[in-house]
Amino acid sequence: MSSVAGRCSRPLRCLWLGEASGGLEWLQWRMTAPSPAPPTGAKSRVSLERLPKIDPAAVAGCWAGGGIDRLIVGCAHRAAYPLETLRHLQAEYPDIPLAVACDSWWDGARRTGLVELPQLALPWYRWWDGWSIWLEGSQPELLGAAPPASFPWVMRCSRPGGPGGYEHANPTQQLPPLSSAAPPPAGMIIGNCRATISSWQMIAQAEGHRVELLSARQFRRQLSSAQAQPAWILWDDSCLDTSSRELATAVDPLEDFFEAAGQRYPAALLIAALSLARVEQWLMRPLAAGHEWIVKPDSGLALSRLLRAMQ
Repeated sequence: MSSVAGRCSRPLRCLWLGEASGGLEWLQWRMTAPSPAPPTGAKSRVSLERLPKIDPAAVAGCWAGGGIDRLIVGCAHRAAYPLETLRHLQAEYPDIPLAVACDSWWDGARRTGLVELPQLALPWYRWWDGWSIWLEGSQPELLGAAPPASFPWVMRCSRPGGPGGYEHANPTQQLPPLSSAAPPPAGMIIGNCRATISSWQMIAQAEGHRVELLSARQFRRQLSSAQAQPAWILWDDSCLDTSSRELATAVDPLEDFFEAAGQRYPAALLIAALSLARVEQWLMRPLAAGHEWIVKPDSGLALSRLLRAMQ
């Protein structure tokens, strides 16, 4: 099993089997795309090999040709779930961490009775609090043959160097400031639900950041005023006006935020916090432009890791 230290000398060799369209296409791209905010453990050193079919014989050939660090099986929907093949791969290669990459059609699985799988299964959109952790290898329980009792995004991230690297804890727990020698980074959180944006604020403050809270209307007013440049801006989808009669003809609020904030704060990392991940919005969005996103519900793990990666 590869360690984070071992990855410093060579790329992490990942083998992707099966489906790779829709959200799965975005996930493949995200695994290999350079980013101004990669997760810990040199995420940019990922070598992704793709096989269109879930073929155990092809896996054997790749394994014999130099070893495999991770196995990823793309599965677009529940009817395509290859249970017997996955069991064969786990039995044949028990030392290779395996995960099922689920497309958006899996999101309703709990409503139809398919709650847990015998393998680790992660949605395509769980990058900061799922896939990046699994690729790092910093959470050992995600690398075993049996899936963990809880998903990564319900765990609270602890300070680096703590036991296991993560802890199940209150996401509002205050952590020590990063440094007293330099002023803390400044961020901005925009949303119309006070409880939600206050929760984001507590997470950011626990990471040593100063945070300004604004409603969507306050943010629009501030765009025309002279203000200091924040290091990052988080737009929460509580800004959406779901009761407006003009909603169907209005400009996409998220796209409007990215355009306006990008012009006014060109050096800031722009983050969207969403309740519903739509691959159409993200499939070809360049990370180099300073755009990131996290998906709710979230314990704060995704935002914590993203802010740490910026430092």
